Amino acid sequence: MMEEEKIRILLVQPGKHPVEKTIPHTLKTLQEQVQGNIEIAYPWPDQRIALVCNDESKLTGQPLNRALPEIQDIIAGDFFLCGLRDTDDGGELCSLSPDQMERMKERFHEPNLFARTATGFQCFKTTPTVYAELMGHPRPKITREQEER
Repeated sequence: MMEEEKIRILLVQPGKHPVEKTIPHTLKTLQEQVQGNIEIAYPWPDQRIALVCNDESKLTGQPLNRALPEIQDIIAGDFFLCGLRDTDDGGELCSLSPDQMERMKERFHEPNLFARTATGFQCFKTTPTVYAELMGHPRPKITREQEER
């Protein structure tokens, strides 16, 4: 029996620090990570990184997650980042390299809060604890060391 291929991703959820995960490289598992049908975006084409999100997250009212000024958009709901490998028919999702993983962990470390203004949404960086308090969620169990990272 052939071993199932796995990929290393960075899962980014609203109000939380990103989490590195190793998951089976199957459509079902990719969809489970974003809780629905997937949409793939390429906000950093020169970096060979794909952003995979739920294609209906805004329509279904999932919470706003992170601002992406590179594409002038806000991603709603859970999303993950993975690598992109060239193939004969275009590209294929693959693991993030260690360098890509570290850069994206740093890029998405702080959760974002959003406030609607007369001109659109204003984005604020925050911590998981403050996010939970402002969103009316139970306070997450985070140690002082985790909060300071």
